[in-house]
Amino acid sequence: MDASSGMRKSFRTRDDSHGAFNLAEWLQEDPTKDSDGAPEPYPQLGSVRFTHPAVNGTPTRYATVDSQWMSVNSRDFAPTPLSHSTFIVTPTALTTAGSRYLKLVSDTNRTQSAFEQATLGHTATAGSSVQAQARAVVRGLTGYSQGLAHANWPQAAEPSARRLTTQADALSRVVEAAEKPLWVDNHDWRDRYQVAALAMSRTAHRLRRLLHLPEIGTAAQSANAG
Repeated sequence: MDASSGMRKSFRTRDDSHGAFNLAEWLQEDPTKDSDGAPEPYPQLGSVRFTHPAVNGTPTRYATVDSQWMSVNSRDFAPTPLSHSTFIVTPTALTTAGSRYLKLVSDTNRTQSAFEQATLGHTATAGSSVQAQARAVVRGLTGYSQGLAHANWPQAAEPSARRLTTQADALSRVVEAAEKPLWVDNHDWRDRYQVAALAMSRTAHRLRRLLHLPEIGTAAQSANAG
């Protein structure tokens, strides 16, 4: 619907009829100049309010959504928490605790992603390279756990940080078993890894939310640390 004129238009299509359609986007484009193709000066952005988001007529629950940030002109914009069916996209900034967490988790996510591709992906293979990746993941999870345990977090985030420390230690013990014979074909090991990683991912998603960090891709669908 065009909010200015009130005009409304809908149509039906058979394209992508089996798609998940689980992402809604608000796009704001920067037009280019006709003469040299350079972008026009970007406008000063203020806060934008969204009310009553719904999917198939059902009101959206805060627990089922992830947030994504937008960066432009060296500024960050992020959605506020969904409250009373309303959220606002507004200028924001990383907190000290948020920056600390992102630094802590970045290396762990990279090594864990490579390990998961080698062990759980379609081209899963055994061998010394995977064993080396497993050892790297264990080192990363150990550092991640220690960093979580020794840092000072906001009071509201402390319980999630403590729980995540315990879960990282538990996942580390599962990964250590990857060096044992026949682990690639061991469905029990794969199941234990996925259960432990998913539990850790869900806690990490909650911690990100409490630390006011981007959440996209971290809730329930990702097995990575956070």
